[in-house]
Amino acid sequence: MNLNMEAMLVRKPSNAATDGSEPINARHLSLFEAVRIWSNQEGADFDVVADGKPLTDDQIKEILRSNEFKAALLAFDERR
Repeated sequence: MNLNMEAMLVRKPSNAATDGSEPINARHLSLFEAVRIWSNQEGADFDVVADGKPLTDDQIKEILRSNEFKAALLAFDERR
């Protein structure tokens, strides 16, 4: 998994009138940043979209458990 690939955090629609077909308050980030933010927010209000498709919770959890993500998170924490 390339954690540097472009991803988006897309705010989930807040009502049934919105079909979710258009990004709402989308932010372009790296996949690492999008998954890190999603995990900090517990995914409550955002979908992580990569390659034009929203990732499932299981896919995101797989990324969170990966050694690549853990190493990137450690490096991120050390820079803070």
